[in-house]
Amino acid sequence: MKNLFFLLLALPLLVRAQEVITLNEVILTDTKLELPRAKKTKRVIRLSTEDLSPYSGQPLALILNNLTGIEISGSRGAEGQNLGLYARGGNNRQILITLDGMPINDPSQPASDFDLRLLDLSSIESIEVIKGPSSVVYGSGAATAVIAITTKKTSDRGLTISLTGSAGTQRGSSDSPGLDRIQNTIALRSQSLFFEMGQHYSGGMSALSGTTEPDAFDRKHAGLGGSFTLAKTKVSATARLNEFSAGFDNTYPLEDADFISLSKQLTVTLASETSFGDRKKLITNAQYGLSDREIRSNYPVSYGARSFSADAYFTQHTGRLSYLVGAYLLDQHTDFESIAQMQSVEPYLNVNYAVSDPLSISAGARFISHSSFGSDLVYTAGPAYTTALGSLKAKFFADFSSAFIAPSLAQLFGPFGPNPDLQPETNTTTSIGLELLGNKNTEYSVQLFSRNETNRVLYSLVDAATYAYQYQNTGNEFGAKGVEVFVSQPLRDNLQSSLSYTFTQLDTEDVLRLPKHKLNLLLSYDLAKGSSLRANYHWVSSRLDTDFSTFETRSLDPYGLFDLTFSKKLSGKASFGVQLYNVLNTDFTEIIGFATRGRNLSLSYRIEL
Repeated sequence: MKNLFFLLLALPLLVRAQEVITLNEVILTDTKLELPRAKKTKRVIRLSTEDLSPYSGQPLALILNNLTGIEISGSRGAEGQNLGLYARGGNNRQILITLDGMPINDPSQPASDFDLRLLDLSSIESIEVIKGPSSVVYGSGAATAVIAITTKKTSDRGLTISLTGSAGTQRGSSDSPGLDRIQNTIALRSQSLFFEMGQHYSGGMSALSGTTEPDAFDRKHAGLGGSFTLAKTKVSATARLNEFSAGFDNTYPLEDADFISLSKQLTVTLASETSFGDRKKLITNAQYGLSDREIRSNYPVSYGARSFSADAYFTQHTGRLSYLVGAYLLDQHTDFESIAQMQSVEPYLNVNYAVSDPLSISAGARFISHSSFGSDLVYTAGPAYTTALGSLKAKFFADFSSAFIAPSLAQLFGPFGPNPDLQPETNTTTSIGLELLGNKNTEYSVQLFSRNETNRVLYSLVDAATYAYQYQNTGNEFGAKGVEVFVSQPLRDNLQSSLSYTFTQLDTEDVLRLPKHKLNLLLSYDLAKGSSLRANYHWVSSRLDTDFSTFETRSLDPYGLFDLTFSKKLSGKASFGVQLYNVLNTDFTEIIGFATRGRNLSLSYRIEL
């Protein structure tokens, strides 16, 4: 740890990857109510287009892994590696991903989650991460965090043609360098229509450590959509097709193999927004999704799924009261050995009341009527209080919220250990926080949380004689508590620093690959007009993992990685960047038996016509 801070102090430059906003800026995603940050009881981290642009061609999971309170195992190995998402002691099934305001998932997955490997960074306009439970607003799975992704669509500047791409290496710390990664995207955008398509290919690395056969990752994506305004209603429609193939190896025993994982997802979204006078809106969203997955290995299997969801809500701001009333509908089908399906109808209400200028109170509830487990109720409540502390604006906030995770179709009716009698997992989280804001580039925030989980679903051994497993609700409670810290501070003219630290304490040791301590130090130095140099130091403490060759649980050593990024705007319509990952070529283990990337170089460009 001493060496870590010595290196950090020696850095002359750093990346700024989290946009600092003021208490007056309006935030929508956490409650769907357009309210200033001063009235919010949840912390929201935002990555804008400007924040994302220097990392063109990089995996989305790798960028998210640098954010406060987020850990994604597999993001630092070969592209195509399965990803494990963690936040506040929860994993994939407790972190909800939304795309353009709607929850997106794959009902055939065991956790019914969305695979981040399907998305290309070139298609993303912005990302917001909502910390804490948000089931009142977004439904199942929003127990520890929501990752809200907004995609690029039409352009306000008339017809534009943009070309983005990157090329570079993907090698382990002891591999010879070579051109292994190529990504290119072309997009046409106007004020009413857009079309984009692209491909991302990477090879050069084996999925396993100590093996040599490259396991390639090949992703293709395409998007088409448009929008128009009729009277006071704006209507938009979008269709996106994302697919990838990922090579992987045999894990028992650990050896090279020609296995391939294939995944394809088509998503069609229709949205409308109607204004009724002053600060009254009716917003509707409908989404239809088709998913296909295939595993080509010694035990081949294929899955298909389809889902339909619709969300409609009315918002109004009147005097001191702002409220939202809405309803969500979900219908999912999967093709296992036979067709399995489930439906859910979920009305919800969210309210914010300004007791006085500095004090506001938020509250909400959501009722769930589910075809498999019956009914449930989740809720949220908390105050926010703003005041001045010297030259800083301060916000004290607290939040007490519950959340639920509905059993997936795979857990209820799938081919491996199904249990149609499963009940939903429930979560309650209490958090308190303080935010201190100066100018646009100065922020200090700390948030403490305590989370309790019941009805946890585990894949349990039920018959030792036949090695039969089944999904079951455990009667034991699970708890996690911790602290999340973020500091953004100018060090001098043109030099901006930011630091995030996460501490997570678990009541049990059966959560693998989640570090107790995690730190990110980022700085940004503006060299000249349009040029910037960034550096990122990412440190992860020891954590547990299972060695599947011996089925023993081991402690993995801490590791620290240092990255550099240079970006240059050649004109208002062209730019390029250079990214050097793992500058010190650190050899580390993220998942036992699996390879991790050593020093790698990437060159990126963007041209707009």
